[in-house]
Amino acid sequence: MLEAGQNWTALQIDKCVWNYQTSFQCPKSFHCSNVRVHHKPMKPGSDPHECLKSKYSKVARTSYLADARSARSAALAQGVLPVRRFGFYFPVHDQVQGVVEVLKSARHFYPEAPIYMLQDGGSIDFGPLCRMQRFNCIFQRAPGENSRWNPHSWFARMRDATEILRSEYVIYLEPDVKITRRHHIDPKHDAGGVYDNFNPRMSAETKDYLEGLGRERDPCFSISWTHFGLCGGSYFRSEAILDAFKPQNILRIDWQRLSAKEGDKTMSSDFAMLVALSARAWTVYPWEETAQHFNDAPSDPADLLSFRKQWPACNESAAFQHNHKELYHATIADDERAAIAHFTDHVLDTTCHGCVWYKDGSPRSVLSIPSRPPDAEGVNLNLARPSHCDGPRHVGSLLADPGYIRNAGSVELPFAGSAGLPLAEHQPPWLLKKDVLVEDGRDKDGGGILVVQPVFMEAGPLWGTLQSRPRWLRSILATNRFHVRRYGHAMVIRWLPSQPQLLEWQRQQCGELSEKDCTQKNERENFNWEKHRMLEDYLKSSQNFSYVMMLDADAALVRHEHDILAAMADQLTTHHRDVFLTNEDWLANGAKRINGGVIFAKNSQWSKDLFQDTTEAHVLGPRGLKSWRIGIQNHQCSSNDQICLNDAMAASSDMGAHALLASGIQYNRGACTLHHCGEPITDHDALRMGLDDSQLEVLHFMGDHTMADKVLCDGSIDFTGGGSSGYGCSQRGSLLAVNSSAVGEEAVFLCC
Repeated sequence: MLEAGQNWTALQIDKCVWNYQTSFQCPKSFHCSNVRVHHKPMKPGSDPHECLKSKYSKVARTSYLADARSARSAALAQGVLPVRRFGFYFPVHDQVQGVVEVLKSARHFYPEAPIYMLQDGGSIDFGPLCRMQRFNCIFQRAPGENSRWNPHSWFARMRDATEILRSEYVIYLEPDVKITRRHHIDPKHDAGGVYDNFNPRMSAETKDYLEGLGRERDPCFSISWTHFGLCGGSYFRSEAILDAFKPQNILRIDWQRLSAKEGDKTMSSDFAMLVALSARAWTVYPWEETAQHFNDAPSDPADLLSFRKQWPACNESAAFQHNHKELYHATIADDERAAIAHFTDHVLDTTCHGCVWYKDGSPRSVLSIPSRPPDAEGVNLNLARPSHCDGPRHVGSLLADPGYIRNAGSVELPFAGSAGLPLAEHQPPWLLKKDVLVEDGRDKDGGGILVVQPVFMEAGPLWGTLQSRPRWLRSILATNRFHVRRYGHAMVIRWLPSQPQLLEWQRQQCGELSEKDCTQKNERENFNWEKHRMLEDYLKSSQNFSYVMMLDADAALVRHEHDILAAMADQLTTHHRDVFLTNEDWLANGAKRINGGVIFAKNSQWSKDLFQDTTEAHVLGPRGLKSWRIGIQNHQCSSNDQICLNDAMAASSDMGAHALLASGIQYNRGACTLHHCGEPITDHDALRMGLDDSQLEVLHFMGDHTMADKVLCDGSIDFTGGGSSGYGCSQRGSLLAVNSSAVGEEAVFLCC
């Protein structure tokens, strides 16, 4: 229902599709298979191209989702529909009771989640059921392609479902999945399902082949789970689906080779999804919240304990329980049964395995059935894992404490979570790793300017605890959020650094130090290097940001009178440069010294190459990167990131031609200028004028962290825009993530 004073937002639909009457309404190129609702005619008229109810009732694969996806995208663009964290994809056929029971429990435990149900060639019309208020789901009908046994069809339809759901994660349902509660343990990887050690492993040859494909995208990729288990109850990161299931990516997979080695299971959806995800270096590992129901599980507690040790998938406390076939005989309410309809037209159904293949990987051109899968071309089958990749890249454990991240050497180290950070209400699927969105003020998907800030928990107490964040940090984050929100940009925080943090050359230099001590010894430098990883990550984002700005966690955008980021972009354009760096010219000897706390990069190939080069050079350490993409030869980055940038600038005239070194007095001024600096300063007016200096744009509290809230909250100007009780300036620490879409600038707190 609308609140008082709210307005309706209308979306115009295509009446040729949704209310077809006669051909004169529609363009000549319109095809009758696109019609969803026939108003008339029943009989032929003067137009031979007229769409007749009696003739055109079969749904065409080329368009059966286009209108739903288009309408949903249009609604999202107008702010009508929210982006949810979890959505459900539920392909169905002719089973009724199980479908109703699963739908009922999904809606009960996830009342806010979108549910998309797809009829794959069956005769049951669940549309009226979905229109019931208690279910409120999206229903579509597709031609029968037995998708669960035909990979091309499955991938295409799951991508469509993901685009329609617009959720951060997709949970896949089947009619035999019993949902016992809402899940407690959030997804840790890109996809996860049942701990199915009762299923056969993929062969060593298949594993090597898929890792070779995956390492084209991530040189350090290793497969973490060699079974499959991606049955009903499994979760998938939407970004992983949209990437791994792209036609051009699945066409690179040699399905004939896999089928010859793995047999018929190659064509099953749960194995095929593992194949496609691994081929693009997405991590699949069992989820603690998905279990398998064993009919032969012993009832005696002692015997059951032993049984569970052998078969960890036996877990009655999990939220999603697969293989509850008794749901097929559940009793459903009379009004629910009455809402179940049947399609009256006959639609060809498919029962074969591995016979539906799309010529170009998309449903526009289906090969004749039966047919062999398309050949893979141009695939490097055996990319070796580089020696600098230390141990398994992705490690998981069903017994691991979710509050800890396991490091590559099996030493568990605590890291801060996202609690206490100013999270936006809705987290979009384009976020990378475990990053969180703070604000997205852009008026459309794609393009625009993104601000990224790494906010990590160091060994000391300065940065807060696992439950709360200190006021000095919150004041900076709130100040930057206020600026980004005011000028229509986006802002993302990375709270968990990429794994593994400890590199092989660092471990060797530590000698006999324990892995924990060695990690902490290198912690500060490695955290700083994450800034280059973030720049590389988001310059390559599917959002195609025009510019990406990296800000240290202790740097604040303090000149709210105008758009600082747009001004920096203008400077890059004026000087024909790709990357905006700043010096330390507020200090007497700092004019030629780059400070890495503010980096602003244009989305160009040179920018992407630079940060890929610096990241790889750091990973290689003293060995150095022999040939940089930007033209530098035999250069190492085994110290901190600022030294690396300074050395690169000195080593390459080409870098000077692409990187603009701007004044730190204006764009990255040390906060020591507000009181006293350890080195002589160049501009004594800065000391005298302080925050009133009109040329000051970015204030960097390096070494002066704890004074940030006194400057940003307690002076004559509230830089956070939220007032004394807002997220940034409240005297009480936030225990949970703060909803940044709270009314006005006031934030809601759950505090100690």
